[in-house]
Amino acid sequence: MANETQKTYWNQVGGPKWVSLGGAMEARLAPVSAAVIAAAALRPGENVLDIGCGAGLTSLEAAQAVGPAGG
Repeated sequence: MANETQKTYWNQVGGPKWVSLGGAMEARLAPVSAAVIAAAALRPGENVLDIGCGAGLTSLEAAQAVGPAGG
């Protein structure tokens, strides 16, 4: 199965490396992330889809902006 190779890679190599570099990645992306969040002008109750945006900081900032009524 083709996905088994990817599954093994991300569980044993890629995933742990991604997690270990998360803080450094977020620091490098901070200026861009701040600009994206500001430009999005998110309001409470809005829906947000965060795809491939670092290690999760932008997801948390978006969730805070849209609040519990957002999605």
